[in-house]
Amino acid sequence: MIKQKRTVKIERTAGIVVFRRRGSAIFYLLLQRVRGNWVFPGGKIEVGERYLDTARRETAEETGVSRIRIIPHFREILRFSYNWPPKSDDSEIHLKTSVLYLGQVFTGHVRLSLEHRAYQWANFEKAIKILKHRNARELLTRANARVVRT
Repeated sequence: MIKQKRTVKIERTAGIVVFRRRGSAIFYLLLQRVRGNWVFPGGKIEVGERYLDTARRETAEETGVSRIRIIPHFREILRFSYNWPPKSDDSEIHLKTSVLYLGQVFTGHVRLSLEHRAYQWANFEKAIKILKHRNARELLTRANARVVRT
C-alpha cells in the first residue's frame, strides 16, 4: 500500500484571555465552539495585520466586546499541530502558532457570533476544568497569576 503524502498548512492566530472583576472575584471569558470545545476569543491573522490588532478585532467580532484594557508585558505564544479533518487518511497537518494577550473588560455583556454556540464567565477553578487542552490550561494558569498580581 502506497501512503499518500499529506499537505501541511501553516496557521497564525491571535487572541485574548479576557477577564473581568466583580468585587474581589475574577472571571474569565470562555467561548464554546460549534464542535463543543471551549476556547479563548481569537482567530486568524489577515494579511498585513499585527498580532495585537488581530486579537482585538477577533475578540470584538466573536464577543461584541471592543473596550478591552490590554495588560502590559503579557504575551504568550502557543505552538501546536493537529490533523484536519481528524481521523482521516487524507487529512491536512496544521502547524499553528497562536499569540495570546491578557485583557480586562468592564462589562459582562457578550454578543456571541455564529462561530460559537455558548459562552460563560468562569472563575479560575471552573475554567481550568472546562478547558480541554493542556496548553490552554497552562496559559490560563500563567494569566491568572498575572491577574492576581494586577
